[in-house]
Amino acid sequence: MKDSGKNAVIILARNLEAGKVKTRLAKTLGNDFALQFYKLCSEKIFEESKKLIAEDITVHLFYAGEQTDRQLIDRAGFPFSIYRQQGDNLGSRMKNAFNKIFNENAAKAIIIGTDVPDLDSGFIIDAFNMLDTNDAVIGPAADGGYYLLGLKRPFDVLFDKIAWSTGSVFNNTVMKMRKSKIKYRIMPELNDIDTVEDLMRWLSADNLRAENSFKIKIRRMLDNLNINNAVDRAD
Repeated sequence: MKDSGKNAVIILARNLEAGKVKTRLAKTLGNDFALQFYKLCSEKIFEESKKLIAEDITVHLFYAGEQTDRQLIDRAGFPFSIYRQQGDNLGSRMKNAFNKIFNENAAKAIIIGTDVPDLDSGFIIDAFNMLDTNDAVIGPAADGGYYLLGLKRPFDVLFDKIAWSTGSVFNNTVMKMRKSKIKYRIMPELNDIDTVEDLMRWLSADNLRAENSFKIKIRRMLDNLNINNAVDRAD
């Protein structure tokens, strides 16, 4: 069903499968920790997305894998559209997701992942407001990538010839915006969590919008591991 003229959020998510999520984090802290961490992060994003529906924003879940995971749907727990991600790299998957949603007549679209614990509905609403006077909005991640990208219409150039999963993604994307004369705004920097170093940086960061109760859950998970030895092995 087409939601003509509505703002839309695209969530990229993975099925709950040990060894397939947060693989760089798992190298140090193990598959079980990585899976549980991903589960908690994605559940938090789904909870924040529920608040957006009350703002007349549609939510679209794009999953990675051959088929949907029943657990993925149960975790979301709210009305949303489900699609399989299409593409052979992150850029093509994002580009195809944007094109799909704009073809359904979305007014503005924002894409997010599920590994940025401090991302909340307020950030996303702020981004939509920025799109009122800009063509694009981007949220830089501390590792050099970005945690959010909002567009007023498709800009395929932003997804081509980018070295994904490197520290140059944000800068190269902004450079493409400038060269293409795309008017953009930059949001505050947040931490996405891919490695144990990312995790420790996030746990020690003094972010006023961070949810302390969520950090407490993660610290308790770490208490069940020999975290000092795990970190030593990462050095």
